[in-house]
Amino acid sequence: MMDAYNIGYGSVNHNRNRCLDCGYENAAEQLETCPRCGSDHLDKLQRITGYLVGTTDRWNNAKLSELNDRIIHN
Repeated sequence: MMDAYNIGYGSVNHNRNRCLDCGYENAAEQLETCPRCGSDHLDKLQRITGYLVGTTDRWNNAKLSELNDRIIHN
């Protein structure tokens, strides 16, 4: 399909959450605590500005703005 429209690069981005205490994984949009063990020690994998990242605690304001301005398409 991409070839038919002369698209040279495509990407599907999805969230992936992982509990760092028990290993539970899912792709919920707004996971704050692990549904299995109740931990809030989570790694949230996302693609931001082309890179896969897990934590946002070292992000600058521009990257945080990009994250907050995103529109989730269901």
